[in-house]
Amino acid sequence: MMNRYKSRRPRPRARSKYCIVTNRNAGNFSAEAMRKLTNALKDTGFDYQVIDSDNIKEVIFQIKRCLPRSPAAIIACGGDGTVNLIGRHLIRRTCPLGIYPLGRINNIFRSLYGDVDLSRAVDHILSNSNRQIDQGLAFGKFFLGSVGIGLLPQMIERLENRRSPRFGIGWSRLTALSAASVEARRLSIKVDSFAFDITPTILNVNLLTYSSGLPLTPASLDNDGKCEIVFDIGGGQAVLSKYIRQIHKRKYVYSDDIRMYRGSRVAIEPVDGLKVYIDGDITEASGGQLKIQIFPRRIRVLYRNGR
Repeated sequence: MMNRYKSRRPRPRARSKYCIVTNRNAGNFSAEAMRKLTNALKDTGFDYQVIDSDNIKEVIFQIKRCLPRSPAAIIACGGDGTVNLIGRHLIRRTCPLGIYPLGRINNIFRSLYGDVDLSRAVDHILSNSNRQIDQGLAFGKFFLGSVGIGLLPQMIERLENRRSPRFGIGWSRLTALSAASVEARRLSIKVDSFAFDITPTILNVNLLTYSSGLPLTPASLDNDGKCEIVFDIGGGQAVLSKYIRQIHKRKYVYSDDIRMYRGSRVAIEPVDGLKVYIDGDITEASGGQLKIQIFPRRIRVLYRNGR
């Protein structure tokens, strides 16, 4: 009996397996970019599974099937919407999220890692290291980057299928056109225990620095359980154009005209019928109040030297 057990060979150790979720509709998706990622995984000795479908329900079903198998990570190959879709299924899980930025703007990647660079993204994905970041809920919907009403949804719609402006003057023009389409509305806002009324053209709640390709909140920390709330007190287009131009140049200092507060709970009302930007997607508010809550360190992201 003992000889029989001695003759057994040890099982080969299973190789780490990544789950790759692709979005072929992402603005900068390409077969060449995907080959760069999959070749890097092969060269490093990693196995991978690809989830490639235009049907969101099918993608979600496949992600849920993948998670019980304890993948090394789930990699979002797309823009902010793809990152959001995967991130909402990784709350409080040990499975980390990898980001391979193939969207047009990639606000979440820019906020976490800097300028969009696929080689840098691969380095983080292969690092086998991660860090925990905050997540938020708005209308009960998951978000990692930012939520906006007023100016930002209008800007995103005008930028659809177009490149972001390269220079400050282009951002100023875009801001003026977008601000003219904003429905000015008297809003009551509460940040933690502090409440006040405003009639803003821009109102953004940021967990991460970038929104719509702009570094709106350079002071944002991704793991402190707080968000930054940016709003104007009713200034005109000229003020906002100058503000966005200076934000683009990273020169703006928040003051009386456009302010920034910090908190972990935000309530805004009435928002019925307003367009709301959430991590790259725009929806229409159906309830009277927009409640936002921040939860600290809920998501693990692959990050070189993350610990």
